Amino acid sequence: AVVRCWGGTGTNGELNVPYYDFQKLAVGPDQACALVYLGDIACTGATTALTPPIGRYNRVSFGTNTTCALGVDGRPTCWGVSLGTPPDEPLTAISVGAAHVCGIRVDGNAVCWGDNASGQATPEPGEYMAIASGDTFTCAQRTDTGIVCWGQGAAVDDAPEGAFASLSAHGGNACVLGNAGNVQCWGADAATLQPPAEMTFSYIAVGAHHVCGIRQSGAVALQCWGDNAHGQLQPPTGTGYYRIAAYGDSTCASNLAGMACWGALSSTLPSTSLRMAPLEIAAGDAHTCTVRGQRGVRCWGDDTLGQRAVPRHRAQSISAN
Repeated sequence: AVVRCWGGTGTNGELNVPYYDFQKLAVGPDQACALVYLGDIACTGATTALTPPIGRYNRVSFGTNTTCALGVDGRPTCWGVSLGTPPDEPLTAISVGAAHVCGIRVDGNAVCWGDNASGQATPEPGEYMAIASGDTFTCAQRTDTGIVCWGQGAAVDDAPEGAFASLSAHGGNACVLGNAGNVQCWGADAATLQPPAEMTFSYIAVGAHHVCGIRQSGAVALQCWGDNAHGQLQPPTGTGYYRIAAYGDSTCASNLAGMACWGALSSTLPSTSLRMAPLEIAAGDAHTCTVRGQRGVRCWGDDTLGQRAVPRHRAQSISAN
C-alpha cells in the first residue's frame, strides 16, 4: 500500500508524501528488502518478507529459508526456518548462509550457529571487522589485514591477502573490493567471476554465479559479469546508484528514484512504492501522519506547532486534528 494525498493548496507540504531513503538493501530467494527511515523494513516480492518480528533494524541478511536482522541495539532476530537460537548479545554484523549464520561480536570475535556439518559454524579465532557467509563456508576480514575463511569449499582455501574495503559472498564464491576500487573473486566459479579489466567500483554484490558492482566512473553506472542465464548481466540504466545487493540469480540497486531489480527477480519500484503498508493514517488541518509497517510513526506537512516532531516509539493507533 502507498499513501497518496490530494486536495488543499499544498503550500505546507501536506501533499508531499515522503519517499524512502534506502539505508541498506538485502536480496533473498524471491524478495528484496530495504532498510529505510529509522530502521523500518520495506519489501517487494514474496509476502513472507513482509512479516518480520515487529522492531527496528540496522542490518538484514537473507538465507535460503531464513532471514536474520540486527535490531538497533545490535541483538539478532531471525525468522523463517529456525537455524537454532541466536546469541542474546549485541552483534556488529550478521550474515546468513544456506543453513548457518555467523556474526561479529562487539569485541570483534566471530560467533556462528546452525548447521556445522562442514565446519561452517566453527569460526577461526581472531578479531574481525566484516563477515560474509556462503552456502557451506564463511569468510571474515581481520581488523589488521587479510581474509580468513572456514567451512568447506574452494573459497576456503583461496582467500587473498591484504586489506580490503568490503567483503561479499554467496553460494560457493566470495569477492573483496580493494581500497582502490579493484575487485578480486575466488571460489567455485573463480574462472568466470574475474572482473572486467581496468574497471574500479564503489560497491559490489555477489550472487550465486554472478557479480554486480557500482562503478566509480564511466558512462555505465552498473556493471555485472559471470552467468547470464536469467538476465543477471543486464542491469538497468541510470545514474546515482548508492546501494547494491544480490542473492541467487537476482540483483537490486537503489538510487534516489527507487529500487530496481534484475535477473530472476525483475522489477522497478519508485521509492514511494515499496510495500510498507501504513497500519493507520490520520490527517489534521495541514499535516498527515501514518503508523507504518513496523509501528513507527511518520508525519509530513505543516510543522508550525511541531506536528512533525514525532516521539521515537512504536505505536498501534493514531489521531490528528
